[in-house]
Amino acid sequence: MSTTMVMSSTTIHLAALVAQSRVIDAQAIRLYAELTADFNPVHVDEDFASKTPFGRTIAHGTLTLALIWQAFDVTFGGDVLAGAEADIRFVKPVLVDTRVTASGSRVAAGCDDIWRVEVVNDDGVVVISGTVRLAGHELISKREADTEADTEAAMEIDLPGGFAAGR
Repeated sequence: MSTTMVMSSTTIHLAALVAQSRVIDAQAIRLYAELTADFNPVHVDEDFASKTPFGRTIAHGTLTLALIWQAFDVTFGGDVLAGAEADIRFVKPVLVDTRVTASGSRVAAGCDDIWRVEVVNDDGVVVISGTVRLAGHELISKREADTEADTEAAMEIDLPGGFAAGR
């Protein structure tokens, strides 16, 4: 997957999130149930779930939604989510042992960045869709931030004889 970058004079603004994938297996569902104290039998009881229209256990919607937050974290760092607002639709259930991938693309930039986000399964079926609004953040990719830090560190090299290179 290629990532499109829009250049400005001081910041690289990515047009797409770094996609995040994982298999939602029974262990992940059980651990999430324990963490959230949500033991709805459709999530954790195979016998119960086999009698539902789904035919087997399904992941908690918010467990699947967490992949979107991970995509923002991997792309920009977790601080970018402070004050974020999401308008999300849980479109289809995620069956146990299903691989899902979260992705997103910028649809509006400015003081408030708007991102279209989705989670799809390996069959290409959208299971979550919506938008996320990031308020008042200067978005710089984690890769660009690391590059800037490396450049600044390289500019502050001590030279022999007590001289220092740098700004």
